[in-house]
Amino acid sequence: MSKKLEDPKKNSNPEFDNICHTAIGYIEKARQKVLKAVNHQQIIAYWKIGRLIVETEQKGSDRANYGTSLIDSLSARLNQAFEKGFSTTNLRYMRQFYQIYKDRIRHTPCDELELIDFDVNLGWSHYRTLMTETREEVRKFYEIEAAKNHWPVSQLKRQMHSFLYERLAASRDEAGVLQLANNGQIIEKPEDALKSPVILDFLGYKDHHSYTENDLESGIIQNLQKFLLEMGRGFAFVSRQKRITMDGEYFRPDLVFYHTILNAYCIIDLKISKLKHGDLG
Repeated sequence: MSKKLEDPKKNSNPEFDNICHTAIGYIEKARQKVLKAVNHQQIIAYWKIGRLIVETEQKGSDRANYGTSLIDSLSARLNQAFEKGFSTTNLRYMRQFYQIYKDRIRHTPCDELELIDFDVNLGWSHYRTLMTETREEVRKFYEIEAAKNHWPVSQLKRQMHSFLYERLAASRDEAGVLQLANNGQIIEKPEDALKSPVILDFLGYKDHHSYTENDLESGIIQNLQKFLLEMGRGFAFVSRQKRITMDGEYFRPDLVFYHTILNAYCIIDLKISKLKHGDLG
């Protein structure tokens, strides 16, 4: 006679629920660490394959032809052994990865390789995307920001395609641009938090699209998470059309945010026409 399984919720109590919640948290955290460790080892393996390809090509008499033949043959053999993941395109990325990041891996005392300044939050797809940027200082900026903000690959691509680095660098002097490249975005004063312009492509509006300020406001609210990602680190949504008093007069700005790093409110009033002096007042 088969034993009937009891509903786990039937005899639950707050203390037991808390134990279960804690145990689940332990398991999820462990799995995340395992996944990050796998990504870490995968990147080392791909760096080694890239080095192997480069060093082998350098021994060939005709590097160009030999390199093409080597990658084609290696791709076929690796896909035969591992089924997928080693296309000729991916192998060329591995070769490029070694050439770009060859100084970012060192030998340990046990003669193993370890990554230097590689964040475990970034996987191979992140580095494939980063390698499309040819300027070293800009590539380093996006690498730092992607790791710091836990960007998925889609968000990294969007920020690169919307020229985030250039928008932040536009308001900085030479020293500020250098700091941006080496350390990512560091927010110390209001100007550091602002982008110019802010890109709202996620709203789906096309050129010459007809919309009102209310349409723009509603679109931002409906895509609030994407808008906050575009605004940058530290912004928290507070209210929409919040009534505030200034010099005895009442105003209702479109959007109010609080910046958790600057400890200051950010008030946004949307305008689709040319900005006038009265609007600033």
